[in-house]
Amino acid sequence: MKTKLAFLALFLVLCLLCTSFVGCDGDTAPSDDTAPSSDIAPGGDTADETEQTLVDPLLDSLEFHESFEDGKPYHLYFDSNGDGTCTLRAITTNPASSEPFALEIPESSPAGDTVTAIDLNCAAHGSYDLTGRENFPFALTPATYEALYAKAQENGMDDFSLMKFSSYFFDLTLEGKSEEKTQSLLAQYPILAYSDIYVFAPSGVLQSELEKIYEMLNTYCGWNQAQYEQNNAEILSLAKQSGSAEQAELCLVMCRVSALDLAEQLSLPKTVTTIGSDMWQSLDKLQSVTVDESHSTFKMIDDCLVDTATGTLLRCLGEGRVPKQAGIKTIGSYAFMGCELKLGEGGVREGIHLNIPEGVTTLQKDCFDGMIIEDMQVFTIHLPLTLETFESPDALENIYVYAYAGTMQEWDARVSFTDVSKKNCYIYVRMSDQSSSKQFFIPKSK
Repeated sequence: MKTKLAFLALFLVLCLLCTSFVGCDGDTAPSDDTAPSSDIAPGGDTADETEQTLVDPLLDSLEFHESFEDGKPYHLYFDSNGDGTCTLRAITTNPASSEPFALEIPESSPAGDTVTAIDLNCAAHGSYDLTGRENFPFALTPATYEALYAKAQENGMDDFSLMKFSSYFFDLTLEGKSEEKTQSLLAQYPILAYSDIYVFAPSGVLQSELEKIYEMLNTYCGWNQAQYEQNNAEILSLAKQSGSAEQAELCLVMCRVSALDLAEQLSLPKTVTTIGSDMWQSLDKLQSVTVDESHSTFKMIDDCLVDTATGTLLRCLGEGRVPKQAGIKTIGSYAFMGCELKLGEGGVREGIHLNIPEGVTTLQKDCFDGMIIEDMQVFTIHLPLTLETFESPDALENIYVYAYAGTMQEWDARVSFTDVSKKNCYIYVRMSDQSSSKQFFIPKSK
């Protein structure tokens, strides 16, 4: 009996050994490392076929250059949140368009996700006159940039000009960055997930500066159309590594134009519940906002868009009149962008006044930025007694005079400055018990 069991065990071992040399399709496995291995995936499909099903088929038709054949002067770029919702991450515009337009935010993206947020943090360049300079590169792969730099040296560009040339192309990389900085860079430049990249003057420069760099590219670097197209093809290839047309498009936004100065009207759907401040900073010529009547929290009250859930003034239109009965607690960033504040009937002697009503406790960063003021020398912002937080006043606000409804003691006890990003900034505040304005340094001087 023991002999039979031993024999049976030996037979099973031999069977197992034999199966280890047999491919999944039943053929004998290759006897050397160079022979092809089996690619059969679960379910009977090959691994290559399975991989292709995971890649967005729209990638095949994706092009580097943006087309406006649909007739719209702008395009919207979304980023899926993976749960059936998405965020509007970028708006690009047709540089050939010169007519004012209405910007309409839809309830759902082309992929079918519900649009719940607007956060325009995906970087694009501004509008330049590229007539005769259509092949100007707003982004360069590291290989292309290094080749151009070496060519400039070879052709005798002096050290000062080389330094100037390199200072306009920013070397963006995730290497050595903190987690917070990494996430910030990826939000602006998603392509960094696949490669370092050089971008032209992210914060924008004068037209004359762009023309100077273009002259250097042609004179010393031998820049031409063939190089331009090759660089574009390499960037497009990097973008396609995302495997998603939606993500690849976001990678390409850095090479496209975003100039919203012609957007005069904005329509918001009921699905959008959060809007980042970059939206309001970009729409500096906005004249009207339309909100879906069934929106649960966003309401237009006396020409002001208010988030009634948080009591935040998102955007004030017209002449900067803040509704007193709207329950506003926070003045949002860029809330007064484009507001035209003019002299009253009393003229220069009366001055220009912006009144922040009682009940407001927080002034968000840059909330007074972008106002159009008829006479900057006589402009007063009236602050309520309820004020508690003043976020990082901008240096330009030095020319404003703030009139505080409370006393000096109340100011010192109640009002604090937060998120201070600039040093040696100061503002002038006139208290109710003071005959003249007092200069306050931010952060407080020791």
